[in-house]
Amino acid sequence: MKIKRKIKNLTIIALGIMLLNIFMGAYTNKIPEKLVVTTEKNKISEVKYGRYNINAKRIYVADNENIVLYCLEIDKGYPASHIFMLDKDAEKEISSIIAAGYPSKEPEELNVKNENEAYFATQIAIWSYLEGYDVNRITSEDINIVNAIRQIYNEGMSYSHPITTINKVYISDNNSIQNLIAIFRPAQLG
Repeated sequence: MKIKRKIKNLTIIALGIMLLNIFMGAYTNKIPEKLVVTTEKNKISEVKYGRYNINAKRIYVADNENIVLYCLEIDKGYPASHIFMLDKDAEKEISSIIAAGYPSKEPEELNVKNENEAYFATQIAIWSYLEGYDVNRITSEDINIVNAIRQIYNEGMSYSHPITTINKVYISDNNSIQNLIAIFRPAQLG
């Protein structure tokens, strides 16, 4: 009797794993291999870190406004109709920051005025992680943006939010242009 029950349980587990692989495979097959990316002309906002000013512009996929993109290298140029190729999954820390920031959270949840400010705060939190910035040393005339950056970063580093998006790194063949992370919601892919 016990052997039959164990075989039944193992069969159920195996079927569950197979279905999960099929389900996840359906999403990964719909993730684009390449993206054409451009940048808005105006910076969204600016903060200070020590004696440096840090600003960010919104980047987007030319033919799909539903994909949210973030830059990964603060010291490189922004894309201007550049083609990016799919590279790999985003690292856990960046995916966790995205889970704590925009688009996983609405601007109201981050206590900022609009999507651009939520996007900006998330971009700065990502760069803070990648560059090793102390988010407590970031300053701005807009305290809500500073608080949002700190909230996103700290919650992201605590891994307190479930990751509900598929986050992929895309790279350019131009080394002077930043690599990107693209955020896909499963509903966009299915």
